[in-house]
Amino acid sequence: MPSRKSGFTLAEVLITLGIIGIVAAMTLPTLVGNYKKAQTVSQLKKVYSVLSQSMLSSVNANGDSNGWVDTSLEVSADNSRIYFDKYWKPYLKIIKVCDTAQSCGYSSSKVKYLSGKETIFLISSSRTAGFLPDGTFLSFVTISWDDEGAPHYSQTQMVRVDLNGSKPPNMLGRDTFTFVINLNNNSVKPACYNKDEDYVNNDCKRDGAGECCLQKIINDNWTIKDDYPWK
Repeated sequence: MPSRKSGFTLAEVLITLGIIGIVAAMTLPTLVGNYKKAQTVSQLKKVYSVLSQSMLSSVNANGDSNGWVDTSLEVSADNSRIYFDKYWKPYLKIIKVCDTAQSCGYSSSKVKYLSGKETIFLISSSRTAGFLPDGTFLSFVTISWDDEGAPHYSQTQMVRVDLNGSKPPNMLGRDTFTFVINLNNNSVKPACYNKDEDYVNNDCKRDGAGECCLQKIINDNWTIKDDYPWK
């Protein structure tokens, strides 16, 4: 008797490949999204650690941080740079300091809130910016504003962090996050660390600002949950 070999017909193979393609198309965006979320959380943990350790190293070298800033000084790019170069740059291991948005690789000195509105982010007389060795971008905001809108050097400062540099979306809560430096107690915290959960959630939503999104991630046990405005 002649032997018979079993196999798949071309139609069966094409149908199988089609099914695999459909399943892949349905699941791949979720897998990619989950990977990007996990990567973002990992980067945020790293930069939080870097800022905190740099604060401790600078305190050990320069003394208690409440003496770092002379709040009577005139706000200027030179004074901001002197402060940054002495108290932060050596301990963060900054590999490049930027003087303009363009020299930082950005086309504009602004980023977007989650609501779509723009806010100043990069370089000004009160901001000094640079890159960590892994490409993370930091912009130190060394001032506060009084009730009349006049700037002055402050013991409470912000650090805006762009995890992927000038690459898009350049949006708070997506690739850009905010930390707060308190020179009164040698601390680095996420913005909104002292706000209640409702305030944090209301800020970190699709039509919100996004300043509190890092705190939301921390509140959710360092995860980006389904209610997070990721897309």
